Amino acid sequence: MIVIGIADAIRKFSDLLNQVAYSGETLVLTSHDRPKAIVISLVVLQAISRGEYPDDATKYLIATGKLSDDLVPSKNKPSNP
Repeated sequence: MIVIGIADAIRKFSDLLNQVAYSGETLVLTSHDRPKAIVISLVVLQAISRGEYPDDATKYLIATGKLSDDLVPSKNKPSNP
């Protein structure tokens, strides 16, 4: 997962977009160190639509309080080691 400020992301957008598209990485855009949006590949979006959540993105969003734990179906909740 790539976490980057919006201003930096604007300067590097083409490279970041290609990295997300071809590697499946999740891009988290922040403003004042707070998550504002994510950019995901089409493959990841399709997985989400099937109810398969990428663990790293889900863990990050739950940890930052941006995704309520009760919104994630129990079969797809990331495990806590």
